[in-house]
Amino acid sequence: MARRGRLVAACAVLAFAQTMAYYVYLRDDPGNYNGAGAQGDQVAYIALAQQVLNGTWDGAVHYMPGLPAVIALSQLIFGALTEFLTGVVLFALVAVTFVWSKRPTLRGAVGAGLLIALAGYLRSEYLGLAVLFALIVGLIGRSWRIPTVLVATVVAAMAPWVVRYAVVTGQPALYNESPLSNLVLMGTWFRVFDEQTFAQLQQIETAPGPREQAIERASSVGPRPELSRRYMEQARGPYERPLGETLQLAADNIRINLRQYLTNHLLLAPVLIWAGHTPIRQVDAPALPSSARYAIWAAEFALLLLAVWQSALALRDRRTQALGLSFLAIVLFITGVHILIAVDERFTTPALPLIGLFAGARLGLLVRARRSRLAVGYAA
Repeated sequence: MARRGRLVAACAVLAFAQTMAYYVYLRDDPGNYNGAGAQGDQVAYIALAQQVLNGTWDGAVHYMPGLPAVIALSQLIFGALTEFLTGVVLFALVAVTFVWSKRPTLRGAVGAGLLIALAGYLRSEYLGLAVLFALIVGLIGRSWRIPTVLVATVVAAMAPWVVRYAVVTGQPALYNESPLSNLVLMGTWFRVFDEQTFAQLQQIETAPGPREQAIERASSVGPRPELSRRYMEQARGPYERPLGETLQLAADNIRINLRQYLTNHLLLAPVLIWAGHTPIRQVDAPALPSSARYAIWAAEFALLLLAVWQSALALRDRRTQALGLSFLAIVLFITGVHILIAVDERFTTPALPLIGLFAGARLGLLVRARRSRLAVGYAA
């Protein structure tokens, strides 16, 4: 058991080292999503980080306050990439839950709740982990008090921010705008267009000018211009829509392309989220042949499968059930959320240290088992 513990610790260190090295490697790459030019979310993120660094924070945005603070810190250390601290928080959440499972206490549930709230301050969708981890601690601890304390801790930790918005705007909220409506709606357009059509639509979407002009230009783009027009009406439409209107529009989009939607979101998206990105700088991309890209994607997906395999095996032992359940909950949660709202592999990067840990442990245990069988064979 001591040797296994050292193996797991070594895998954890290597997993974090690999992820941090990856961030540093991409830090000054103009092709990474935070240095991609003068358009998109990265501009707002970095501008907010500069407000934090310069003490000029105005807070009049729809982003959670932790994200700009993290970017400001990461700009000082790693460059402009934004997801590294979320990875630290998720890793710590799994570790705290595992330690708690050995001796279930209310204090441990409070610690897990605080970590989920911290993740929520970075990216609000992570607040959904409160439900999953409440189920995990309830199952392991066999008590309704512990999950209640965990959820109550998350609510209490988020309350100051909600109260702040209630004071400023007169209505309790996490945001002064609701990006959820827009994300759910735009998620229905994943892989609907061919690459050339979508590239043209993105150019129109990000070009300056009135919304009506963008819609008119989109009306003549692609083999199905009626879809291009509908896309632009929504992409350049009101950012904040009532949830009911959003769901109706999203349902209409899905009905237009039902088979394609199901194929893209249920079959293609789960693969692309975890293995759809070549982790190299833009300047290095021309030197990489297509065969090497496919090999990298296959390796990424293989590591995920190894990690899932190891976590599934952990479920068979009550001493490690919490560890396996925590990892599976995070992977399934990230996959489900970002299939629904935005298929973008950068949202999976916070799970990379955990994948490295579990996949490394599985590989190490497989090698150790093989050596043990060989030793037995030689002895015989």
